Amino acid sequence: MNTQDERKALVTEIDRFIHEAKKSYIVERWAVSYENSDPFSHTINDKNEVWWMKAQARQLWEFWQAAKAHEAEKLKGCVVVPVEPTEVMYEAYAKHSVAPMSTLSKTGYKAMIEAQEPTNE
Repeated sequence: MNTQDERKALVTEIDRFIHEAKKSYIVERWAVSYENSDPFSHTINDKNEVWWMKAQARQLWEFWQAAKAHEAEKLKGCVVVPVEPTEVMYEAYAKHSVAPMSTLSKTGYKAMIEAQEPTNE
């Protein structure tokens, strides 16, 4: 995934995080104290790192990230794979498959990744 695609995915994740965070009771309460500013104001640097302007938002983001990592660990029978297959993956396919790697194989892999459940992002 290139940097621009990574940034787009990060922005989508941030939007989802903010949407979900606003549903919590605690966020409803502390967000009121920021009537004249955005409690979720942030910036993304050139390394696609998020910098939150409010400590509470940063802490919630860290909890969000930790929860996602924990969920990934809990999934039995699942592994984390890259969105785009690596050269090592192509070599393993060539070594163990009776059929040659084709465009159909590559698009099939992409379709399987895109079909994953949204909760497994």
